[in-house]
Amino acid sequence: MRFFGCKNIFDLVIFQKIQFNQYKDRVLKFLSLRQNRRAIAKQFTLTFFPMSILIGGILANSYYIELNSKKQAIKIEEKRVLQVKKTLIKNLFVSLILDVQSLSQLPDIGEYFADKKIILKYNTHI
Repeated sequence: MRFFGCKNIFDLVIFQKIQFNQYKDRVLKFLSLRQNRRAIAKQFTLTFFPMSILIGGILANSYYIELNSKKQAIKIEEKRVLQVKKTLIKNLFVSLILDVQSLSQLPDIGEYFADKKIILKYNTHI
């Protein structure tokens, strides 16, 4: 017995309900995937940006520390070079003064300059 075609109607309703549930499940799965993607993206941004800012800050800080230490090393090296050059120039002047003093004590040089002083006195009046 078929119950006057009720089985066909029942089968048709069940088939449509199964199709609706499948469509509804797809919509729900799509929505859950979308929400899941949003949650993943939110979690990623909440993790990535603070970590990148922290790592960037650490790298910038280490760069500036290294830069300042290099500046200090260059300043110290330049001061040392200037001190060495100052000492060399001072030693050159000391040796020059000693040479001039020793030359001034020679008798021939004294006579030579004595004659020049007389000539210079006359030339300045001209």
